[in-house]
Amino acid sequence: MAAMSLPRVTSPAEASNRMEFSNRCLYGVFQFFSHIPLLKRLYPSMQKGWAALTWPGGHKVKHYNGALFLLDYKKLPDRKVALHGGHELRQHAYFFSQLMKKSCDVFLDVGANIGLYTIDAASHGVPEIHAFEPDPRNYAQLHANLYLNKLAAEVRTYPIGLSDKSGSLEFDLAPDAKTNLTKVAAGSTASSHTQKLPVKPLDEVVPCTGKKIFLKIDVEGHEHAVLKGAARLLANNDCFLQVEAWPENAPALTAYLETFGYKLVHRIQDDYYFERPFLAAAQRTAATPSSSGERPLSEKPVQQAGHVGP
Repeated sequence: MAAMSLPRVTSPAEASNRMEFSNRCLYGVFQFFSHIPLLKRLYPSMQKGWAALTWPGGHKVKHYNGALFLLDYKKLPDRKVALHGGHELRQHAYFFSQLMKKSCDVFLDVGANIGLYTIDAASHGVPEIHAFEPDPRNYAQLHANLYLNKLAAEVRTYPIGLSDKSGSLEFDLAPDAKTNLTKVAAGSTASSHTQKLPVKPLDEVVPCTGKKIFLKIDVEGHEHAVLKGAARLLANNDCFLQVEAWPENAPALTAYLETFGYKLVHRIQDDYYFERPFLAAAQRTAATPSSSGERPLSEKPVQQAGHVGP
């Protein structure tokens, strides 16, 4: 009897490679169209229309950067990941090139969105990761992506915003297509587009001393308040920071970080990168700004914070 031939089973690695290849091909096609003057203005609509036709239910799980991501075709960053090979690629590449050069004890993702930085930090073996995302829609997608990559138990997530004091703030919730632009509302008046969400200082949530920390902040204009709420962390640890800031806010931000010994070392568009040389404990105390009559921040008792997330 002739031997029965069995269908060849595609391995996960082969499927992943095919998916990556198809993504690169699609990216090339869209790049070609984007350089044709008559089609340039239609380019974003072409992308959105293509995704709407080919993503059943408006969502698709894509293999990106060695991980799986649940993406939403309505969101521009998600479409960039699916069709362009990534979102803010230069910033992401520079940040992780520095992380690979230096040791990292703790990664803090402030404005984690759907987890592009968080999941990449986990893939680089960072032992302690905290992700903060106040927008409920982004937070749900972040958790889905952690689940897809078997990281739900490895990453501590917080459905809150960060600021310089505990309480709640009105957040201006961006439309579903632009949830990466959700921000603290400029005024205190509530509206149909705002929602009151909890906020805490980073020092209360993640007390650290003597650690090497990588900190990414993308909070749409609220970054100065976030850093004020992280004064002890900045003073008592050696941090590398990527802070997205509006250009008009950058000088004050830079001046504030310089009081802790941090220097601006690089800039990519609206992302600013700061670091300082390793400081001994005594030098950290000396570098800590303190007002008259106050103990240095490094001497103040630190309140232990539990897991804020679910």
